[in-house]
Amino acid sequence: FWKTDAVPQMDANGGQSVINSQLVDDADIVIALFDSRLGQATDSAVSGTAEEIERAAASGKPVHVWFSDEPVERNADLKELERLQKFRK
Repeated sequence: FWKTDAVPQMDANGGQSVINSQLVDDADIVIALFDSRLGQATDSAVSGTAEEIERAAASGKPVHVWFSDEPVERNADLKELERLQKFRK
């Protein structure tokens, strides 16, 4: 989990690069769970999580992705939900 396991450091390539090198590259397996948000886009992917999934898969690591089918709250961000649905397809 990037909020507790990544160590802050300066990186010319941005924060996602730090997360990738500290967490994704050392992972044996990647498990991604999505509810109603895809997340913030990076320079190379539709979201940080999508970038992590793509990076892990490209390196041959097992990647498991789940999407919630539970009803979303009435005040859900519909644009974000649309981005997530597009990514899911």
